[in-house]
Amino acid sequence: MLGDCNPDVLVLGDDVTPAFGQQEKLVGSISMVTGGSAAITAVAAARLGLRVALVAAVGADPAGTFMLDQLAAEGVDASAVAVRDGTPTGMTVALSQGGDRAILTALGAMASLTAADVPGALLARARHVHASSYFLLEGSLGPGLAGLLAAARAAGATTSLDTNWDPSGRWGDGRLSAAIAQADVLLPNEAEALCLAGAGLADAGPAGAGGLDAAVSALVAAGPRVVVKRGERGALCADGPVRQQVSLPPVVPVDASGAGDCFNAGLIAGLLDGQPLPQAAALGCAAGALSAGAPGGTARAPAMAAAARLAALASVTSVALRRRGPVAGQGRDGRTPARGAAGSHDRERNRFGQAGGQRRGIRARGAQADMELGAGNSLVLGAQDVLVLLVGPDDVDEDPGIGADQVEGIAVGHLVDGDLARRRLAGPGGGAVGQQ
Repeated sequence: MLGDCNPDVLVLGDDVTPAFGQQEKLVGSISMVTGGSAAITAVAAARLGLRVALVAAVGADPAGTFMLDQLAAEGVDASAVAVRDGTPTGMTVALSQGGDRAILTALGAMASLTAADVPGALLARARHVHASSYFLLEGSLGPGLAGLLAAARAAGATTSLDTNWDPSGRWGDGRLSAAIAQADVLLPNEAEALCLAGAGLADAGPAGAGGLDAAVSALVAAGPRVVVKRGERGALCADGPVRQQVSLPPVVPVDASGAGDCFNAGLIAGLLDGQPLPQAAALGCAAGALSAGAPGGTARAPAMAAAARLAALASVTSVALRRRGPVAGQGRDGRTPARGAAGSHDRERNRFGQAGGQRRGIRARGAQADMELGAGNSLVLGAQDVLVLLVGPDDVDEDPGIGADQVEGIAVGHLVDGDLARRRLAGPGGGAVGQQ
């Protein structure tokens, strides 16, 4: 593991937003825990049974000693963690409200890590090399990261990269493009994927109106397989033209800090075990979900047995790529077919309509299994008994109850004897439009 290593000062409560003007506010708890994306991933991977070494930089101070002690207690080899005299250990304050958080970071020694700090012998014997928090180390590790990943691959290792968020808002340059090209797997969350693709790093143009589908296609064009972490919605795997959505039964998060890093550890463990990408992503989803059961990134990072049990409950759904043709509900000539036209796609449409759409003033039309993911089109996906239908303004009929301009979101439900038993529609702002 390459990247950041610093304590997290974790602030938990229902309202952790600071009140300026010298006001004091009470919160639920404040604690210091293992932090840094690379360090959390290292600890989570060790919990899953992997032999792990971390390459990072800390200061010669109590915070640095705290991190080295935490890593040693978890069985992570920290012999390659550089200790910088005269430079403080980086620190993060995470203000957490269950599933969401705000993060304040002082880089300190973490931003001094360079490619020269990575022992060649360690790189040569690694089975997998993972780099985290590219943008926090952009000026130090960034210039040499592509070369490190290329050397690891030449020695027979696989590689992965999680850039994390870019505080500068620039979202990289040619050095990041070179590093992405040397990563076997790129591991952004959804917002990061959109920003990375929007910056044009893949030389495939910005994400634009196509949203996540276009962003993923742009990132895949840069070279790696891509797994997008989607929080409670699981993960989207992209391997060339193949798209697969991985979903788990929902869990109630206590604190999502580090859940994405634990996901990374689970996915890496699955890949090293020889699992296909979607199954490895399911293990990642399980590790991330279980880690969110307690405050901090590693307190509930699971052992392999627990993660594997939850991963076994995952569903994997094939997702169609954006089609470069007529939108949903249109024929090849671009015209909308007459209502009631025969065909399996219409039967899927009618099944949805009979399951409650008409009662709410909405009826999806032209839902086709080969349509694009994105607003303005609808898509039926099947995984066991699960139906997922993406609905956009072009795919609904207006009724006094709900107008087409209000609907731009996701309908999710389960098929029970051919009927859609449950449906949720989200409006453009994410709020519920209607529920059945």
